[in-house]
Amino acid sequence: MFRQYTSLVRLPNLFSAASNILPGYCIIVATIPSSFSNTNVLHLAGLMVTSSLLYMAGIVFNDYFDIEIDKKERPTRPLPSGNVSKRKAITIAISSMIAANIISLVISWMSFVFAVILTAIIIAYDSRLKHKTITGPISMSFARFVNVILGASPAFPMLIHSRESITTLLFIATMLFLYILSISILSKKEARSKATRLNIIFPFAIVCVVVTSIAITGLVGIFQTVSFVNLALFSVVMIITFLPILKAQATLAPVDIRNTIRNMIISIIILDSVFVSGVIGLQYGLATLLLIIPSILLARKFYTT
Repeated sequence: MFRQYTSLVRLPNLFSAASNILPGYCIIVATIPSSFSNTNVLHLAGLMVTSSLLYMAGIVFNDYFDIEIDKKERPTRPLPSGNVSKRKAITIAISSMIAANIISLVISWMSFVFAVILTAIIIAYDSRLKHKTITGPISMSFARFVNVILGASPAFPMLIHSRESITTLLFIATMLFLYILSISILSKKEARSKATRLNIIFPFAIVCVVVTSIAITGLVGIFQTVSFVNLALFSVVMIITFLPILKAQATLAPVDIRNTIRNMIISIIILDSVFVSGVIGLQYGLATLLLIIPSILLARKFYTT
């Protein structure tokens, strides 16, 4: 039964939600070096828990609202199979959401504001926007955008007075927005139909824009050039992920898309490590990469999409 619940919340993906907090928090450290104290490390941990709980709630709500569709397309999953009841699922989702917002309020009032905004986006996406061609991918991507800013929320009122800091924060959030947009576009082909090469080329082009934009910021001095180490790793992983499906002559089955999405979700952690390296140094970026280890190991046992 425990396995059913861990599958329901997409346990491997929680690490990518938590890692989104790190680039935002690192901007605080870079802007206000004295902020890196024991108390604020607890704030960082609290924000990572908040992000993970909100992601968990969003995933459970997603399956709750999609239960009738999943009975046809994914009948073995916890909710459509009946292994987890709808009542228990909704209890998990609501409890996670409430806990996340309470933790954010303890951290700072601005953290609470962004947690509430993120909560609203999640509910809107899961209940209404998810299956919309345009607003669905955009709302999912915007959730990650806000998640990055949540990481900087404890010092956000001070950061807005630093043009360099706020510009860097918005750039990072925008890059995550675009990357998640590429995943969202791909996910439209995950279960319902076969994908053509055109369905693959567009998301791949978005990823190329993200990589190129980050490289430029390093070249012009906005990011530390040591971030190229992490960026090279991210680029190689993206090539390995996309090359087989780009070379495919025939249309791709849903399982091919599902595997690509799984790799891209896990690679969010690598992308976050690029930003962390670019803002405060390579050693912290490499430390961020450690989050990918449990994510990969758990992805072998639990589904991620």
